[in-house]
Amino acid sequence: ENFTIHTRVNISREALQIEYNRTSVDTINLSFLSAVRANITLNLSGTTLGNPRVFADPEHDGTFVECPAANCTEQEWNNITKILKFNISHWTAYAASDQDAVFPNISLINSTGGTLNSGTPTNISVNINEEGYLDRAWFSIQKPDSSVVNITAYSRASGLERNTTQSPNNFSITFNDTSATGDYIIRVAANDTSNNMNDTVTARFTVASAADTIFPNVSYINTSDGFGSSVFGRKTAVNISVNVTEETQLSFIAVSIQVPNGTKLPNITLFRSGGDAWNRSQSPNNFSIKFNETSQTGTYIVRVLANDTSNNMNDSVTTKFDVNSIVSFNFLTSSLDFGSLTNSELQDTADDTPIPFRVENDGSVPINISVNGTTIFSSSAANSSSYQFQCGTGTGGATTECTCNAPAPTSFTNLPLANITVAADKQALAIFDFPWQASNDSIAIDIRINVPDDEPGGTKNSVVTFEAVETSP
Repeated sequence: ENFTIHTRVNISREALQIEYNRTSVDTINLSFLSAVRANITLNLSGTTLGNPRVFADPEHDGTFVECPAANCTEQEWNNITKILKFNISHWTAYAASDQDAVFPNISLINSTGGTLNSGTPTNISVNINEEGYLDRAWFSIQKPDSSVVNITAYSRASGLERNTTQSPNNFSITFNDTSATGDYIIRVAANDTSNNMNDTVTARFTVASAADTIFPNVSYINTSDGFGSSVFGRKTAVNISVNVTEETQLSFIAVSIQVPNGTKLPNITLFRSGGDAWNRSQSPNNFSIKFNETSQTGTYIVRVLANDTSNNMNDSVTTKFDVNSIVSFNFLTSSLDFGSLTNSELQDTADDTPIPFRVENDGSVPINISVNGTTIFSSSAANSSSYQFQCGTGTGGATTECTCNAPAPTSFTNLPLANITVAADKQALAIFDFPWQASNDSIAIDIRINVPDDEPGGTKNSVVTFEAVETSP
């Protein structure tokens, strides 16, 4: 609000005080002037001021602060005559001081760093002294990858003023982003209200990888034949798998296997770091091999060796599996009935009429099966072409994963007689290297009969004998 004074007002020397670079009005006795806008002219001759700023005492308590632009507007400064003219929005005490050309002083920068382990926070502190008024102070931290993080330590916008008469002058932060290893460069910047900025003070600290003392974790060691069975026969391939997790990086994983006679085989490598290194963030964590050397029966001991790049070795986890040799087979079809036939009539089971003999390997090793039979026709002293067999093509409607392996015959061959005395002629190989792991491990043995022309009528019977031995390891 503006006031117009229509009467002459005498301001005594006691009411208007002019001294050096200060002009003041006694607004207690002249209270109506406290809200009057005015143009002020200060004669600063005899001073050394070269570029003055206006300060005001807003609380009338003798404390001067730089007059804000809303209250004081500089109109003119004549550096020769030392005359300063400025406008004011209301009366109080005003003073002039030279522009601040002194940079903030930064000292005693300190970090709890030195050399830190990766991921460890560090406290950073600094002392800043300012002749005038501090506007802002911040830390600029360059990380090992050259990216820069700026963190404000002080801002005048918070409403506080910091100068040399105000304590504390120490500013600090806690810096947490220390995951990367390498050198960190700290630069402190401080700016005062006259825009004098000091950003010349630096310090540094180093982040190194923490010493790795944690062993790789080995778990879920497992042995399987690949068919869901933990029963292993001789010549069975054994799948060995294990889960390994590591806090840093794996160097290698191997298995040491002791066979039943006590011999330890050379280590078998599951993984070795080259251009790549496995850690817990990389998948899969499962490692496996197929072990084929199961010719010995008995107990096999498996030990896992997992080593990281800090040479922490975990070789404490073991498992074992047993290899046995069980020869056993079972008949799925154990009898044949060819029905009524006439002389010279030929019939076989290759077309599943009737259903052929079907056998299943229910042991734990591959087997060979040989066959012979008693005489079926009375007119024939030997079975010869009247009574034959083959490794079967008939399935009897069953699903099988087995095939006939040479040298088992896949065309009809004379069936040996069971009552002959020459052992070599007494049996013939019907099935060779018959596997045992598959869920459908059955196979057929086909029979063919050819009724002789002179065979008398009547019921004909024959006993067919099958014998199994383990396929040679």
